[in-house]
Amino acid sequence: NALSYMIGMLGLLYIYYRGISVDIKLSLIVLYLPVGMISLCYIVYRYIKLYHVKTTKSHYIAILRRSSGFFLFTLLSIVVLQTDYMVISQRLTPADIVQYTVTMKIFGLVFFIYTAILQALWPICAELRVKQQWKKLNKMIGVNILLGSLYVVGCTIFIYLFKEQIFSVIAKDINYQVSILSFMLIGIYFCIRVWCDTYAMLLQSMNYLKILWILVPLQAIIGGIAQWYFSSTLGISGVLLGLIISFALTVFWGLPLTYLIKANKG
Repeated sequence: NALSYMIGMLGLLYIYYRGISVDIKLSLIVLYLPVGMISLCYIVYRYIKLYHVKTTKSHYIAILRRSSGFFLFTLLSIVVLQTDYMVISQRLTPADIVQYTVTMKIFGLVFFIYTAILQALWPICAELRVKQQWKKLNKMIGVNILLGSLYVVGCTIFIYLFKEQIFSVIAKDINYQVSILSFMLIGIYFCIRVWCDTYAMLLQSMNYLKILWILVPLQAIIGGIAQWYFSSTLGISGVLLGLIISFALTVFWGLPLTYLIKANKG
């Protein structure tokens, strides 16, 4: 996944430095085509490799039943994480929209590294849970959250110090005026994401998704209302504050509490 995005980014950089004139549609194709093609090639490869394996209808039904919960959670997560873009399209000025979008994309790339680490930890957490090694699992999660938070704080400071240089490469000739308050809120938001995403991964590795089905829609409602309200007076900072509130009132406490209850039950 990271490789495919890197290929797409290199394609855009090639177009830019070669001075090739393209519209936004072609630019999006250049960026996302490698993602789709590499994923498709891998799926075809896996299908060919496993084609000789005999399966029955019951196997497909079992897989679909098991994966449906994760699919629903993914859809709900998309709604929550895209609510801010729906709000800024209605409440912020075009300049603020560009600044917010580019800034969040930069931090999204930073956070992608932590997400990749979580994906690698998933099978390890599942194994420790099956073996009932809760003490070791809790220690690993605590260290992971601490290091992840320090990583976010360090990247936030670095991006703030070099924001003009970074932004000039991505969005040339646009005045970049994101305040220090907004950067602080972004840092807080992604530290909260470290906490929440870690416990979400834990619950998913335990195949316990009911709490996510309950809290995530509630989070989307709270986030939409809070972002809409605060963005009218605080602009970009208001949108970020709304995001933080939506996490703080729902999954920030709900997920770790659910995990502790499940862990105590063994």
